[in-house]
Parts: sequence; structure tokens; C-alpha cells
Amino acid sequence: MTNRREPSPFRYRNGWRAQITLKNGQRPFEDFDNFEEAKQWLVDQRARADTDKPLVLGGPTKATLADMLSYYAEHYSLKKGGVDQELIRSSSPQTSGTVANC
Repeated sequence: MTNRREPSPFRYRNGWRAQITLKNGQRPFEDFDNFEEAKQWLVDQRARADTDKPLVLGGPTKATLADMLSYYAEHYSLKKGGVDQELIRSSSPQTSGTVANC
């Protein structure tokens, strides 16, 4: 087991620099005004690097519910036995169930 230090932001010029070494050898970095923003960027970069799969629909910050329902219908619903009912429900969520009528 290797003893690797967790990356941490460090002082750079008049702010903070966050830098991380990825498995492929790249060392992306970003400069920030405060320590907390730099720390959050490192967490985000580490999470993104841990994922081998590309982000679907641009990731959780860019995907909308409509995008997700459309993607699910195209990739998963078509393989199910009740595909017709599921496509109807996913294409018009405002008219189905009692939750929308509350």
C-alpha cells in the first residue's frame, strides 16, 4: 500500500492554488481567491477522476428531469415488459398519479 498524501490547496501569489495528480499523469490546477473554493474543486476533481464512465447528460449539475426521463425511456424502458405504460407515464408526469395533484 502506498502512502499518498491527499492533495490540499496551497498559497500561490495572492490566492490559493489547487492541483491534483491524475492516474494518467496529468496535473490539472486551478487558482482561487479562498481556501474553501480550492478545497471543493479538489473534491470535485477527485470524484470525477474516480469515475471511469463519462458523465451522462452532462452530469448532475446540467441534466434536467426531462432529459433524464427521456434518457431512461430510450435506454431502459424499451427493454421492459410494460414499456407502453411506462413511456406514457414518463412522457407526461404532470397528469399521472396523485402526487402531481396535491
